[in-house]
Amino acid sequence: MEIMRMWRVLMGCGVLLVLPGMVAVAQDAPPDFTAGEVDSAALSREMDLGPTGARGVMYRTLSRANQIRVTNVEEGSPADGVLQAGDVIVGISDVPFVENVRRYFGEAITQAETDEAGGKLHLLRWRAGETETVTLQLAVMGSYSDTAPWDCEKSNRIIENATAFLARRGTPVGGELGTQALIASLGLLATGDERYLPLAQEHVESIVRRTREAPEDHPPRAQYPSWSWAYINILLNEYYVATGDRAVLPAIERFSRALAHGQSISGSWGHEMSPPHPETGALRPVGAYGAVNQVSIACWLSLVLAQRNGVSDPLIDRAIQSKSTFLHAFVDFGAVPYGDHSPSEFLHDNNGRNSLAAVGFAALGDEAATDFFSRMTVASHAVREHGHTGHYWSDLWGVPGAARAGREAAAAFLREDLWRLDFERRWDGSFVFQAAGAYGNWDMTGPRLIHFSLPRQQLVITGRDALSIDLPPAVIAEADWVVDLGPEGGAGGGRVVLQGTPEALARHLPSYTGRY
Repeated sequence: MEIMRMWRVLMGCGVLLVLPGMVAVAQDAPPDFTAGEVDSAALSREMDLGPTGARGVMYRTLSRANQIRVTNVEEGSPADGVLQAGDVIVGISDVPFVENVRRYFGEAITQAETDEAGGKLHLLRWRAGETETVTLQLAVMGSYSDTAPWDCEKSNRIIENATAFLARRGTPVGGELGTQALIASLGLLATGDERYLPLAQEHVESIVRRTREAPEDHPPRAQYPSWSWAYINILLNEYYVATGDRAVLPAIERFSRALAHGQSISGSWGHEMSPPHPETGALRPVGAYGAVNQVSIACWLSLVLAQRNGVSDPLIDRAIQSKSTFLHAFVDFGAVPYGDHSPSEFLHDNNGRNSLAAVGFAALGDEAATDFFSRMTVASHAVREHGHTGHYWSDLWGVPGAARAGREAAAAFLREDLWRLDFERRWDGSFVFQAAGAYGNWDMTGPRLIHFSLPRQQLVITGRDALSIDLPPAVIAEADWVVDLGPEGGAGGGRVVLQGTPEALARHLPSYTGRY
């Protein structure tokens, strides 16, 4: 049973485990676009190729992809006139890709945007049987500092371009009650730039008007209200923190009471509310689909923020305590799972739930829980793209969660991912979520503004008056460690790479003994 459980977990993490007596079956080779091989089932979804203005597809196992087939080039973009649909990018400068084309392309963008490189991105392009090196002229953004986003001019330029994009776009993506729009306004607030405050203010005032017009004790209704109400409440509370505008307090109280009223007996929320029994008032389990910890922790965080902002209500206090108790059950045991499940013992984070818990407990001032969840986040850089229906929430909360372990920890965490951020940053200054799953090409401009604006500490979620653990440098530098799997239980041996030293793993997972 343990071996099968281990196998399922490793396969879910994308780890190939070969045991004695087993034959490793090679996966299909990536298609050779230059030979006309195209298998739509084996291709990734179409992706933006960073700030080039080109889009393309590659082999769906991204770590093994070695070519990019260009599918579209935007007029007026850096790629216009240099690349065209049907071209195949096979390398950087004159060096062909071998694997992991996405990462090498992202790192090439980072290098090209430096002052020294002058914005010149050299690509090895195949077209109609001919291969040659071509050059795209990107905007010069400078270099990331060793402590980015702190003391980093490139980070500041990224913020300027992203906020300008949101100002040009104007209309919120997904409607004003949609999470993308709410997070975009949070991003604008996080910058602290007064030029863009009216955009967030207009959004907040629209929500406040809707709330006044709604029936008493019934905030504006949306599909899956837990998601909508949680992020509305986070935005309203952070807007109050940033501006001190007391006009939003009635709406904060309305949403906070509605969320607390809809909490289940376990302390969780699902996609929908779980109000008490209408006759007895008894708390009930999460209905239908069941508990969803990603949105549950967001609901809880919004109530923590409301309590900090002076909203006093025994129902809200009880809801905060109930979810806090629930989350404390995972401290020193593993990652918070999807719903009412056991801890995810083989992951340092699970689609950002540990990261979000770190942010919430830091706002609450709980040192022990902040320490655990922020440490787990810092150690989780290898699984940030792991998540149910996609890893959007992992991307959103990862950097703020790591920041609760201190500035150096956040910079080290972000440094592992800067290539990916440059790969998803478009030439118009926006960011787009690029992964298969339910979130499609969701807007990532708001989340990335939150991340690059951490040093400004304008919001509680970016560190304003929030707890910071400040991990020692030796802990931050803990390296990957290869674990030998012994013959117990018929496993027959094998190897798998886990993150962290033996001491770190023992601290995170007290039952860990060196073998599974």
